[in-house]
Amino acid sequence: MKMMSWWAAAAAVLVLGCSRQPPPAPMTKTVDMAYDGGTIDLHVGDTLVVRLEGNPTTGYTWESATEAMPSLKQIGEKQYVRDASDRVGSGGYFEWTFEATAVGTTHLKLEYLRPFEQGEPPVKTWVAAVQVF
Repeated sequence: MKMMSWWAAAAAVLVLGCSRQPPPAPMTKTVDMAYDGGTIDLHVGDTLVVRLEGNPTTGYTWESATEAMPSLKQIGEKQYVRDASDRVGSGGYFEWTFEATAVGTTHLKLEYLRPFEQGEPPVKTWVAAVQVF
């Protein structure tokens, strides 16, 4: 009887020890100005979409000031999406898409500025730490 319970316990440990959770399915996380100064958690394979309001008719645009992205890869170029309004000069948002490619932390920094005004500080800055697991 003692031998039987030992084998049952060994089998349970083996089954539990060998069962692995599959990695989570890739997801898309969309963030905006509310994430400024915050931390964004992703898993390798996830997609991050950053949307920040702006109006290029004023001469301002969002530009990346991120020096290195060891755990993210930018997919395509920054896009501008206009509001649905037909009003002249109405705004919209700028959008970037990133893929989480490696475990680690990247600090994204985006600046709202007029690129033709050299030496002028940005009027807005958006910074977030992106942790990839």
